[in-house]
Amino acid sequence: SIHERRWEIGILRTLGMTKRQIARTILGEAILLGAIGYAFGLVAGLVLLQNMVNSMNQRGFIIPYIIQWNTVGIALLIAFAISLISGAYPVYRAMKINIVEALRG
Repeated sequence: SIHERRWEIGILRTLGMTKRQIARTILGEAILLGAIGYAFGLVAGLVLLQNMVNSMNQRGFIIPYIIQWNTVGIALLIAFAISLISGAYPVYRAMKINIVEALRG
């Protein structure tokens, strides 16, 4: 997506944004997308767990509905780390963009 947004990055650079500010913007976007994905995944996983527990209980297999919050926290840290790692290469690419060439086309 950085290649597609070269022109936008060039405009931001000409308006006075530093490379560090653009890097923070790109990493912030990656973290936000990771957090949204984590939230949707967490809700979907809890709903599926509840449905599985209800289904098993109806068939005579008594299973308690237990959520291990430490595992949920670890999953959040992993999602955060993956978001940062996945944003590292686009930040590297954005740092190498020449302003003049980006505005040319």
